This record gives sequence, C-alpha cells and structure tokens, in this order.
Amino acid sequence: MDNNEYVIFLKSVLIKIENTLNFLKQKPPKHIPAYHKILGVQQKLAGLDKSYRDKLFPQLVKTRGIINYFTNGRYEEAYDQLFKLKTDLVHIHCEIENANNTVNKT
Repeated sequence: MDNNEYVIFLKSVLIKIENTLNFLKQKPPKHIPAYHKILGVQQKLAGLDKSYRDKLFPQLVKTRGIINYFTNGRYEEAYDQLFKLKTDLVHIHCEIENANNTVNKT
C-alpha cells in the first residue's frame, strides 16, 4: 500500500465514522446501525498491513474502547470518543497529504 492508497483508505474510514456519528445524532439515536458501523471501522483498521496497523495502533485501541462503550450502553461516551477518533484520523490524513504534496513539488 502506498501513500495514495493510504489516503484513500483513511477517507473511507472517516466516512464510516461520520456515518456512525450521524446515526447517534438522530432522534431517537440509532444505536444498532452505529454499532455495526464502528465494528466495520475496527475491522478495516485491524485488516491493514502490519506497518500501517502499527502507525494506527492507538486509533485501533480507541475503536475497541468505543465498541465496549456500545456494549455497555454508554452511547454518549461512545459519541465523544468517536469524535476524538475522527479528529485523530483527520490530523493523520492531513499530515500524509501534506507530505505527498511536498514530495510532488520537488
């Protein structure tokens, strides 16, 4: 997987996280679809190549914590942690794109 594929991967994960957040924002919240979305995020992160999985290990651990919040009915905490996870991944995504742009300019 090269950096461009990694950026595309991160975008797909961010879309899943955004969909999960939207399920939790709805009135009434849709906990079951949100739970399945975050399971998908966890599976995507766990299925990465070892080198990329190592880079995203803290985020992988966060998804497991979010899944635990869901299974214990602590949806507000899950929402807060999802938002933090999204922020982390956006920062990583921006760093990679900036690095790609720097390489492409030289």
